[in-house]
Amino acid sequence: MLNSIKTKSETISLEAISGTQVYKLVAHRLPSFFADVKNFVTGIVSEEAPRVQFVEVKEAEKAIGRTIYADLRHVTVYVPAGLNVHYLDYIDALHNAVSVNARMVKETLAPFNAWLAQMLTNPEGLSAQRAPEALRNFIFHDIDSVKKGLAACFKKGSVETEVPFGKIAARNGDWKTIVDKTNDLIQLQSAIDPKEVRDMVNSITANLDTLLRRMEEDKDMYRASAVTVDFLSKLCYNLGLEIEFFSVTAYQLKVLEQALNDSNERLKEILTK
Repeated sequence: MLNSIKTKSETISLEAISGTQVYKLVAHRLPSFFADVKNFVTGIVSEEAPRVQFVEVKEAEKAIGRTIYADLRHVTVYVPAGLNVHYLDYIDALHNAVSVNARMVKETLAPFNAWLAQMLTNPEGLSAQRAPEALRNFIFHDIDSVKKGLAACFKKGSVETEVPFGKIAARNGDWKTIVDKTNDLIQLQSAIDPKEVRDMVNSITANLDTLLRRMEEDKDMYRASAVTVDFLSKLCYNLGLEIEFFSVTAYQLKVLEQALNDSNERLKEILTK
């Protein structure tokens, strides 16, 4: 679905900047595009986010402390399917993703919503011939780069979920660091209020609906420039990109939490025999 939204966004932008009359875009492109964006993002935020809890390491840490690394490195532990790097490398990559999530409301959702609200009350801004000044606090996050960093941590096509300890940690002491850093990520992700995200998304899509309706009903007052339509299409696609990334990252963090908890149980069971 997001790929389809991206394609429509690029088509609208291309037609806008190449001289297609904006009223034609409003009539023939924007209605289905806005509907797709709305259905996609509201569908994601309507689902309950996975509950992520802190990982407890104390008992496993004691067992690891009594074991030399030469023996420990061969003990099988759990990982997210296909993980192909040390846990600390993966957690660093995942930290970049959670950091984007933590800034999403302030840096993307809130500025976008505020600009839409401003355009509804001051429609003359729609005719601007340059990027909206009201969006000066808006930030396009480099999500593609973060995704590549995460993808590099996995072996393509692999579904392996059990590996030797030596493949995911270089020394005994890494395990506590792995758990501590994971708990830091859980705390950062847990500080994001899902209701705030959901309410903001619903407000944005409602404002988009209202803006489109007014552009259709009052073409003179709500006359948008090609620059505005181009920017609006990019913002809508970015909304879908951010919300999907938010959901996927929360799921990845839940999978990591489960793998570490299962590993702790395995380590306690094997090392205390």
